Amino acid sequence: MPTGPSPDDLRVSVVFVLTCLAWAAIAAGAGWVLVAVGWWLLARLWFAHVFVPWLVTATARLFLGLLAWAAVLWLGALLWRRYNHARYHIRERRRLEALPRWAEPWRWSETVFEHPSERPRRT
Repeated sequence: MPTGPSPDDLRVSVVFVLTCLAWAAIAAGAGWVLVAVGWWLLARLWFAHVFVPWLVTATARLFLGLLAWAAVLWLGALLWRRYNHARYHIRERRRLEALPRWAEPWRWSETVFEHPSERPRRT
């Protein structure tokens, strides 16, 4: 009597794997189509509401202002990081003790909230 998978089992497995690969390809293709449609809609929104052809300088000023604002925020975060590093981390002047990296596992125990005299007696 032969041991091991039968040819029918092997054929079913190959069909299953090929079906999964086909569905993965279909899902990936649908994903690419959705992303392309999203970029197309974003471009339409851009040209309809953000970019005004007769006001190119206003659009350029808007994006330069946004870039300057992002630079100000980045500089503020950088200065705040340097301040905290100089104030607390260089000399290790923390007010609170550092948390342990590895905590002991909790020891489980049952808590009883009733008074011993209130327990029912077994008869």
